[in-house]
Amino acid sequence: MKKMFIVGIIACISMFQSKSQTASGDFFFSVYYETTSTDSLVYDSLCNRICKIVFEDISDIAKIHVQVGTDEDLSDILYHAFDFDVTSGLPAGLAFSRINNEVYLILHQTYTTDTYFYHVWVEDPLGNVSIIRKWN
Repeated sequence: MKKMFIVGIIACISMFQSKSQTASGDFFFSVYYETTSTDSLVYDSLCNRICKIVFEDISDIAKIHVQVGTDEDLSDILYHAFDFDVTSGLPAGLAFSRINNEVYLILHQTYTTDTYFYHVWVEDPLGNVSIIRKWN
C-alpha cells in the first residue's frame, strides 16, 4: 500500500512538472515597414507593418501570439494567435509567410510608422507558452 502511494505521488509530481514547462521557442523579432507602392518617388504610400521573427528551432511551434498596443500592457491595436504555417483564412489585413526559420507576419497596413508596444510569444502543441518577447 505504501509503495502504491509513493508511485501515485511521483506520477502527480511528474504530471505537474510537464504542464508547468514553457514552450521552447527561442527566438527574436523586429518590426519594420515595407511600402506597397512600386513607384520609388511616392513617399506617402500605404505600408505593410511586418513582424519578422527568427526562430532557433521551429519543430515544436503550434501558434505565434502577437499583441500590439498603445501602451505596454494593452492590446488595443491588435491581438491575434497565428496558427503556425497556416497562410489562408486569416482576418483581413493579416498574413503569414515563412522562409526556413524566419517567419514574416503582416500586421495590417498603415501610412505612417508607429511607436506601439509589440509582444510576441509562442505556444507548443500541448499549450505550453514561451517567455513573452517585447519590442518598442
